[in-house]
Amino acid sequence: MVSSGKHPLPQKPRHSLWRRFSRRIEAMDFWRVLISFILAVITCLIIRGQRNANSGYASWRTIKDVPVHFIAQGDSDIAVRTGQDLRVDLDVSVVFISQGTLITADDFAIEGSLDRLAAAAAGKVASTVEYTVQNSDVVKKPAGVEIRRIRNKRLDVAFDRIVSREVPIRLNVDTSQQQPGWIYKCEPIKPVVLVRGLAPVVNSITWVESEPIVVKDTQSYTGRVELRPPGNSGSVSLDRYWEDYRVTVRKDSNEEMRRSYNNLPVFFITSFDSNLRPMLPGGRTPLVNIRLRGAAKVLDELKPEQLRVVCDLTPFTLEGGQKVKIEVSGYPDGVVVEEVSPRELTVELKFAAAVPPKEPEKKAPESPEKPVTSGDGKPGSAPAE
Repeated sequence: MVSSGKHPLPQKPRHSLWRRFSRRIEAMDFWRVLISFILAVITCLIIRGQRNANSGYASWRTIKDVPVHFIAQGDSDIAVRTGQDLRVDLDVSVVFISQGTLITADDFAIEGSLDRLAAAAAGKVASTVEYTVQNSDVVKKPAGVEIRRIRNKRLDVAFDRIVSREVPIRLNVDTSQQQPGWIYKCEPIKPVVLVRGLAPVVNSITWVESEPIVVKDTQSYTGRVELRPPGNSGSVSLDRYWEDYRVTVRKDSNEEMRRSYNNLPVFFITSFDSNLRPMLPGGRTPLVNIRLRGAAKVLDELKPEQLRVVCDLTPFTLEGGQKVKIEVSGYPDGVVVEEVSPRELTVELKFAAAVPPKEPEKKAPESPEKPVTSGDGKPGSAPAE
């Protein structure tokens, strides 16, 4: 149909957008649409939370004075000195889920790497090296917290080198129960032990001592004894904590014996300027008997003439009877005086009478002899009659 211009052609009525949407809703299942809408909202919330956590949509905090520890390792050749105050500050981000939680330095754990510290200290004589703390050193942190920056991460760490050295073994032998007349020799099978630990401690060790060994049998034998770790047991270690030992026992050729020496004369010692003299009964010198103990070889070679038995009178200054102790000397080292009989003497002291000095004898003067002269007037021998 063509319009003539005056009268427009009739058009089809248009439906509004709302009416179209309503008709579509009516044509669809209402509950299916509702469930789809709820799932869409939940998905949006999850995506938004993940974006906030990854894109930095979180609060930033600075955790101060977080301690840095170095854990000792058995195969490491260095050890960090104790007593050092090693701390860093951490800049962290906290996601919205954990923003209401109180976070402190105790919630973090930082363990330094001994391998990196040893690499930094390689070839250096100094005992201090600079160590840089890394994010990988943080071994413990709260959930929802990320490390963004480490402040003051360059630390001066003092350390000691770990060394190994062979140290002699000293056996602690208890000789209190050894039998007389026997010679005992106790020695380790392997005389040294390997000690490993801090260089200042290991270098100061002179020996490693064993637990006490009681040696009392009269036959040779072997045994095993524990070793005592020297110094602080945590600062050094031994390659073994026991030692085999050997005890050798033999009869002493110089076995100890006792020998008596009888009727030895007593000598009296007086001061040079004293006039006191001992009054001996009957004018006879007193005699004593003594008993000595020592090695048989030594006593066999000891003669009675070598022994000196004396009474010292120098402390006395007045007359009268005095008890004086008898002293014995002249015996070799290692010999013991077991008995002196009698042990003391009662001596009567008196002042000696003064003796007037003798006058020198007078000699008659000698007449001078005339020299005999010969016939020529010169001195000569007398003529024979």
